[in-house]
Amino acid sequence: MKAVNLLVGTVLSLTFTVGSPLLATAQSPTASASQGELVAARLDGQREALLSEGIISLLRERHLRKRVLDDATSKTAFDLFLLSLDPRKLYLTQADVNRLRQHESQLDDQLASGRLDLAHMAGAMKRKRTKLVSGWVEARLQQPFDLGRAERLETKGKARAFCQTDEALQDRWRRVLKREVLAFMHREKSQEAPKTGDDGNDGPEPSGAKTDAELEVEARDKLVKRYRARFDRLAKQTAEDDVEQFLNAFVRVYDPHTGYLSPYRKQNLDIRMSGSLEGIGALLRMEEGLVKVQRIVPGSASWRQGQLKAEDVILAVAQGNGEPVDVVDARLQDVVQLIRGRKGTIVKLSVRKPDGTIVVVPIKRDVVRLEDTYAKAAILKTEPEALPFAYVHLPKFYGNVRGRAGKGAKRQAAEDIRQALIQLQQAQARGLILDVRGNSGGLLQEAVRLSGLFIKKGPIVATRDAEGRQKVLRDKDSGIEFDGPIVVMIDRFSASASEILAAALQDYDRAVVVGNTTHGKGTVQYLYSLDRAVNSAARLGADETRLGTLKLTRYQFYRINGDSTQLHGVTPDIKLPDPVAHLEAGEGAKEHAIPWNTIEPVRYALWTPSWNIDRLRALSQTRQANNAAFAKVKAQSELLSKRRENTIEALKKEVWFQSREQELEALEALKLDDKKRFTVKPVPYAINDDVPEETRVAMEEEWVKTVQDDPWLEEALHILADMANSGSEPNLVHDQKQ
Repeated sequence: MKAVNLLVGTVLSLTFTVGSPLLATAQSPTASASQGELVAARLDGQREALLSEGIISLLRERHLRKRVLDDATSKTAFDLFLLSLDPRKLYLTQADVNRLRQHESQLDDQLASGRLDLAHMAGAMKRKRTKLVSGWVEARLQQPFDLGRAERLETKGKARAFCQTDEALQDRWRRVLKREVLAFMHREKSQEAPKTGDDGNDGPEPSGAKTDAELEVEARDKLVKRYRARFDRLAKQTAEDDVEQFLNAFVRVYDPHTGYLSPYRKQNLDIRMSGSLEGIGALLRMEEGLVKVQRIVPGSASWRQGQLKAEDVILAVAQGNGEPVDVVDARLQDVVQLIRGRKGTIVKLSVRKPDGTIVVVPIKRDVVRLEDTYAKAAILKTEPEALPFAYVHLPKFYGNVRGRAGKGAKRQAAEDIRQALIQLQQAQARGLILDVRGNSGGLLQEAVRLSGLFIKKGPIVATRDAEGRQKVLRDKDSGIEFDGPIVVMIDRFSASASEILAAALQDYDRAVVVGNTTHGKGTVQYLYSLDRAVNSAARLGADETRLGTLKLTRYQFYRINGDSTQLHGVTPDIKLPDPVAHLEAGEGAKEHAIPWNTIEPVRYALWTPSWNIDRLRALSQTRQANNAAFAKVKAQSELLSKRRENTIEALKKEVWFQSREQELEALEALKLDDKKRFTVKPVPYAINDDVPEETRVAMEEEWVKTVQDDPWLEEALHILADMANSGSEPNLVHDQKQ
């Protein structure tokens, strides 16, 4: 059992690194909060008691953070529970919150007793409030909005206070609905707007353009349908959903990656962990009642389509040409079910981008093309006669974790890159760019093996558990596959295994790390069966034994220099402009994250670089200062940061439209130009005979187009050229570090 948990836990922690995408914060409604209904709503008492028993036992015995289960923990968990219950403060009043808060110091006691009364009380209250709110919304959408009225709306849920009265809450809803009407009208008008002609003048007004009054009516009609569907979903929440929400709030006090997975969510995790994903290939998470894209699976339908990105918010889902279904406040599993579907069918996502624009993204469902998830290699040149440099892009750290007899051989990231390096060196490559931007992790052992291709044998990463037991994972092969200069490219979405690789090569002085500080997830999660933890099969009936799973943080990673990658991530040697600087991303943005700490450094031998990092940094900064693309990236980030900070919107139509148009025009002016920045010659180190030649060529051309238009990669190429021109031959070791 321990070996299986270690394997699964390691895969989980390194593959799904940017949060807990299966920790739903979906609301849990019911109709009344009377004592009789609470008793009726409660799950089977013995089953609920066993669930609580198993979670408490595992938290106390196995979690990395030894936190005491007391009133202070309970109060912290209550705040998380309240946030998940009504994140945008659109259902409960302050009086409701006060009633719930009477139990804020009792969560630990209820968990210990196995009677989760607060979970059921809050669920019943939320359902009652949802029914009331649905009546308000339905009635308000039957009346036109005064679009000329000057008023404002706070759009960020955390910045709002709970309303003191129902009348104040109704007024908040009126403003929320008015803003949605304005957004719909602006979007429709933008699509109807005349296109600019070749002479720079606007074309003729489109015939049949709708009036403002007509658009306002159409917007309200659509909102009626969307909100009916939303409230209908909320009314179907169950007592089991209430318990799951309660438990997730409680365990997240320990850290943001620990979570309770119901049997349904564990099934979803198993599907995602398998080698084939049928759907669109996007990992989702809930945040303040909104469905956010956490990561795009390399090679998936979403990845190939190209419009859906990490941090996008999914507002609605439509099947083909059908009517969009609103998914705000929906349960995560319901949204997943709407998005999933048969290969070849179309799903249309209404998406709000980080800059506030709303777009419809049509995606053709498919099975992930494994070929697109593998490492790709190429020779890059800044000009035809320039020195050739190797480029390897690694989307994830894949390997032979689930290979079974008869299923065909599985490829391994380190071995693939070793084979690619043979081909690249035959092409006289003078240096290597190893690109792990957007790589959220994968198999720990592959990170160790890959790091070992570039050093003599030695330590790569250390781990420590709650009892202080340490383990060092080492490269035991003294061979070096590539001894030239190396640049490792990272960004804020590089995590776990990517951070281990970048940190190891940086600590050995083996590579120059370029880009932006990484995500900062330096912990390992295990999956524990709650049925096994409490022996439920012997204590419950056969049909009641599926209690679910606890995903629990067990270990912390450490660099060989003794620093943890937790929270701090890996800081680049040379920083490049951050295209997502305006986003609150990274481990540090999560509440209750495991703190950063250190261990004693491991003994390792430094590489003697032929380059001077201060000189490389100065040369790069000079180029960056004169790079027009980077100037646009910085200006765009500043613009979006200001917009993110300004969460209060004016709701007068003319003012709202003018503000939105100014923002969109500014963003359009800052879009990067398509430009071939260097030559790219793919190096096919491994040919998959299962992929038709025509398909392989098309995929290769698509990849080349993406690579050669990358200004960050262009600067990395210049840095590598500076390193290669530094003069002296590399010397393997010069010092011993304790």
